[in-house]
Amino acid sequence: MKSYVVDSLNHKDISSIKKVLIKRFGNPFLDEVFQVTLDSSVLSSEQNKHSNCSPHFFSLSLEKDKLVAETLVRSKKTMRCSCMGYADSPQILWLIGLINDILSEAGVRI
Repeated sequence: MKSYVVDSLNHKDISSIKKVLIKRFGNPFLDEVFQVTLDSSVLSSEQNKHSNCSPHFFSLSLEKDKLVAETLVRSKKTMRCSCMGYADSPQILWLIGLINDILSEAGVRI
């Protein structure tokens, strides 16, 4: 799995990040896994054509000492479709920007 990872986080950092994630995205989907819906401005042309598969999302997971963002774009409505796949460059930049905003809001300095 391709991922973007922020590691070497302490317990306080993880707790602060979790509060921000819950505030922004609601309770975790599974354990410490949050679903982050992609902004419509960064959807690929294929994803835009597949409105029946939307919303498309990334998974963010909190682990003991790290935040892991999978770069696989998934659909909340179907398990397999041509609109799902690894993020393109604009989507990865959007994801990294979002993670930077979350870290800043949580008061985590890296």
